[in-house]
Amino acid sequence: MVDRRLYTSGSLAEQILQLLRAQRSLHINKLHALLQVPARELTAELKVLAAAGLVCLRGLNVICIDVLPEPALSVRMQLHSGEKTAIGEAAAELVGESRRVLVEGGSTSVYFCRALQAKKNLEVISCSPLSLKPLSARGSLKLRVTGGEVCAHNSNLVGPRVIEAFENADADLGVLSPAVMDPRYGPAYYEEEDALIARAICRGSRRVIVLADQSKLGQRSNYSGLAEGQHVEAMVSDMRPQDLAVFGDVLAQMGHPEVVFVKPVTRVDDELVLLDV
Repeated sequence: MVDRRLYTSGSLAEQILQLLRAQRSLHINKLHALLQVPARELTAELKVLAAAGLVCLRGLNVICIDVLPEPALSVRMQLHSGEKTAIGEAAAELVGESRRVLVEGGSTSVYFCRALQAKKNLEVISCSPLSLKPLSARGSLKLRVTGGEVCAHNSNLVGPRVIEAFENADADLGVLSPAVMDPRYGPAYYEEEDALIARAICRGSRRVIVLADQSKLGQRSNYSGLAEGQHVEAMVSDMRPQDLAVFGDVLAQMGHPEVVFVKPVTRVDDELVLLDV
């Protein structure tokens, strides 16, 4: 095991970790282009970091597993916004004829709700007032916020009242946007209270879909968001079809759901990126 204290400021290892901590994962070619170092030197440094348990290599993807606190929501709203826009729009198509949808908090959830604006006769229930904010002017939608206590780290509502509201919702569709996609658990969270809410959404929904941009795939966290025996119907992601084999263990944890592949969009809703969070 390599002592992390050996990585002095400005070293190649520290530069690699800073990029991966910000982006969570990067294709090795992208990392090479950003760092402008010889490929052999980069490969050698990645092997050292992998041996230290700080990164892992999945195919040509380099994934940061040096678990850090999740960035603030205001930061996450600006990360991978093109990917999240495309994921939200594709996920909205999966709503279909659903009449009641459960949505948790998180940046991708906000993009998903934004894509629901054209829907009619739909009730959206969330533990996050921010997730529902893009829909607040849509009179054709019924919006409901669960009760609960305000969580300090992300402003979502948490606690027994949230769990009860979701478990008893009898919803057509539950939408999870987990912190990471852990190869051991599938959808996973840094905080136990967030994972408990995700499991309640699973128990209160007849169908469950997962929204996850590629940066979350292969990341590790502490708490599974799936209810016992839960089967996920679909995962919407910007991962590439050729990455299916690389992340097969993640998909296996969800019962091998259909994967809806999307391509990041170049147009991004500035209102969402700049939401006051």
